[in-house]
Amino acid sequence: MLAKVALSLGVAKSDIILLENARDTWEEAQQAANFIGSQKMVLVTSASHMERALHEFRSAGLNPIPAPTNYLSLKDIAQPWEKYAPKSLYLEQTEKYWHETLGQLWQKLKKWVSSQEASISKSSEDKI
Repeated sequence: MLAKVALSLGVAKSDIILLENARDTWEEAQQAANFIGSQKMVLVTSASHMERALHEFRSAGLNPIPAPTNYLSLKDIAQPWEKYAPKSLYLEQTEKYWHETLGQLWQKLKKWVSSQEASISKSSEDKI
């Protein structure tokens, strides 16, 4: 669907890369790095996901131009108290917040585990 939007906005079909086999952002970044190498790229994702996506793509050796979409902020709220009234929209935003927060925590945990493995490997080699 997003490809159709890009095409309608004038993006050439040959400039659109859909990575549909990736299970998560890390795999998507790895696939993109293998596919485009050192070419310039624009990373289009939701604004709430952009920070985590940029981290993964930069870790994969890419330097994407961020193009955030789907902002969750509301304009033209008639009454300030309306934003505190229960609505399904706010539950969706809360879910996205926790999804991204837990995703960032997962990134940090993976990085920490990798550093611990590297440290253990290095001290094993030093003993040999």
